[in-house]
Amino acid sequence: MIDYFLNDLKELNDAHVKESEAIMKAFGGASYPFDLLAFAVLNRSMSLVSGFITLMRSDNFVASVPLIRLQLDNFLRFGAGWLVSDPHKFATAILKGTSVRNLKTRDGKKMTDRFLVDHFSKEYNWILSVYKNTSGYIHLSEKHMFVNVTDVNSKERTST
Repeated sequence: MIDYFLNDLKELNDAHVKESEAIMKAFGGASYPFDLLAFAVLNRSMSLVSGFITLMRSDNFVASVPLIRLQLDNFLRFGAGWLVSDPHKFATAILKGTSVRNLKTRDGKKMTDRFLVDHFSKEYNWILSVYKNTSGYIHLSEKHMFVNVTDVNSKERTST
């Protein structure tokens, strides 16, 4: 069953390439700062999907789950470009090394992870849950301690 889903994910690479081609053809081939951000997101996404598939096929769950969080990071930071008054200025700031969390929306709100998760969760209710559950795999946490435990016997005080 997992192979079915992993094969579906692999097909996303074609969609990524088509999106890149569409960006390159838009406006007669002109290139803008936000296009560079889009290319970075698409490239990173393709790499994350490829890595996730490889790790899952080798039964490396602990290493694959953080990649889901990184993919969500792609969405949040790219989506932030629609919350600013000038997306090209936003992309240029990122290109110069400014963290998204230090940039502000057109309403003057800092675009921290918390803000972006809350904002986009209004439209996509799964975001908060995915963010919380996958973030536990980014930093060493209880997720890492319990991922290897398959059985606990409190009477005998043993675990497998």
